[in-house]
Amino acid sequence: MTTTNCNQQEQTENDIEKWYVLSVSYRKEMAIQDELSAKGFETYIPLRYELRTRNGKKTRLQVPAISGLVFVRGSIKCLIEFRETCRLRDYVFLKKQVAKGKVSHYLFVRDRDMLNFKKVNEINGSKLTYFLPDELKLAKGSEVELMDGPFKGITGIVQQLPGKRGKYFVVSLPGVAIAAVKMEPKYVKPLTMKVEKSSNVERDTKDL
Repeated sequence: MTTTNCNQQEQTENDIEKWYVLSVSYRKEMAIQDELSAKGFETYIPLRYELRTRNGKKTRLQVPAISGLVFVRGSIKCLIEFRETCRLRDYVFLKKQVAKGKVSHYLFVRDRDMLNFKKVNEINGSKLTYFLPDELKLAKGSEVELMDGPFKGITGIVQQLPGKRGKYFVVSLPGVAIAAVKMEPKYVKPLTMKVEKSSNVERDTKDL
């Protein structure tokens, strides 16, 4: 969705709409998302269910799966303007990343990466494990596409995760977050390297 309240001028890098990452404090993710949506921004927060006890009763609530992050699509110019004028400006900041030569820039996510990340998160019944980049360093692996089942069409990297048995299908937003779900080899099509076809899917699945 195109954001509003910005002067239309010659398009520069700061005018190009991308998925950016907002760092949000004090559990204000949902409130920030509501305010962004009211201003016309497209937003995304991956959610999970959590059991909480209120007045002695357990209640199943939807809460942000990754604490302190809100993904928003817009231009840097419009997002800076939002940050300076929003009601909760003391709780939200545009996340930055230091590039080579110690030059910082606003952290953004490629459309393709965001689409894959959203697909994995929005599939009903998927049991996801979340990691922050400093908790899991992705080694160089094979990029694959899942060819069947609920994750059909999603591309990502196959990895062995620390402390977990079996191999996982990983969708990564570089420098932001990682979603991982356990996978079976019969659903995978290698994209970046040649791999021999399994001659015994049942055995290979059991090995994973």
